[in-house]
Amino acid sequence: MSFSKSRTGGLVIVFLLGLSQGLGASEMSVLWSNIYTEAEGLGQKFTVMERLIQENDRDLIPTLIQAQADLLLSSRDTMTNQERFFHRNLQAMIVRELGDLKAAEAGEILYRTLSESNDTFLKAHAVAALGKVGAVEYAEPLAVMLRNLNLGILTLPTREETETLVLSLVTSLERLKAPRGFEPVFFTAVGRNTPKVQAAAERSLYNMMEDPAPQLAQILRSSDDFQVKLRALDFSSSSRGSDSGKRDVARIALSEGLRYSPENIREMTQLGQLRTSAARVLSRLRYNDDTIVADLVKMLNVARTETRDLNEVIVCLQALGAGESDEAARALAGHLTRLNGLQKSGITDITDQREIIQVIRSLGETGSPLGRAALVNVEFSNWNSAVNREARAALAKIQ
Repeated sequence: MSFSKSRTGGLVIVFLLGLSQGLGASEMSVLWSNIYTEAEGLGQKFTVMERLIQENDRDLIPTLIQAQADLLLSSRDTMTNQERFFHRNLQAMIVRELGDLKAAEAGEILYRTLSESNDTFLKAHAVAALGKVGAVEYAEPLAVMLRNLNLGILTLPTREETETLVLSLVTSLERLKAPRGFEPVFFTAVGRNTPKVQAAAERSLYNMMEDPAPQLAQILRSSDDFQVKLRALDFSSSSRGSDSGKRDVARIALSEGLRYSPENIREMTQLGQLRTSAARVLSRLRYNDDTIVADLVKMLNVARTETRDLNEVIVCLQALGAGESDEAARALAGHLTRLNGLQKSGITDITDQREIIQVIRSLGETGSPLGRAALVNVEFSNWNSAVNREARAALAKIQ
């Protein structure tokens, strides 16, 4: 069915709209396609498109794709302001409808819209639609665009435009669930964005991947920002990921917390927070990994001789108590033997007994007979009755 154009195009459209009543779905699709094609000018096409999308008919997807392709080819340079209005809003209408119809075959035209349009808000509509249609093949360029916005490589004229496009990218990358999109969304959540954008990015992170451990491990290793490392660890521990993945991220975080020499008090504090947070995760999940034990021994030394942070010492000893290997028990027994020796010789009078009590409790938690000798010696090392009671309770757990 075809229709000639004339000055009475508007009346023809009204007439055809009347004909549409009572037609079957496939006939309706053909009719609507012809009505749109025969419409004269952007104003008429806009009017027809408003009615067309009410059909919510997937058979109209080819018509929508062709309509958008034609609009991308038309030049705005010679348009009036009214024509530009219709041109822009007609595209936005088509792009949104393609997304709502989940038109997988529309990926190419949607990406062309994103690439060729100079209108940020139309770009945002195209990005949103790419996510809705499941265009995974475009996840890489979307991730790169978000990364460039995060780094300031790509800048937009206004804050509103930036926020709109960033939010659209975050939402689409969440829908596409491509591993490549995780890192830029993470940096959107931790970067210098508005609270609204940060909150949206953080929500998206929880839905993007079943187990984000590999991506978070990469962020931990590659970033030089200690706060970023801490946020990666915190996100891992609260994610829906597996315990093994969380344990691996905590192991890397602990290692990273020991790898750097702080240049000032702020960095010393941040690295201490990173080590302490990692040790808490390991305490909760338990582990059987002697490389973790070795790093915890290093952490204990740093906490006692460099940061002199008793809280870090206590958390470190708790983590050693969660170790399920002989090495963890040996490390704790060795530390208890040193404390016993110092107390017995009178070199030190420990008034804050949290450290000695924690090492005793941690040895008991291991259940290892390797700690028995050091625990027995507590009663012969001039500790008070409270410490001696703790030692007897720990011995009861390993006998």
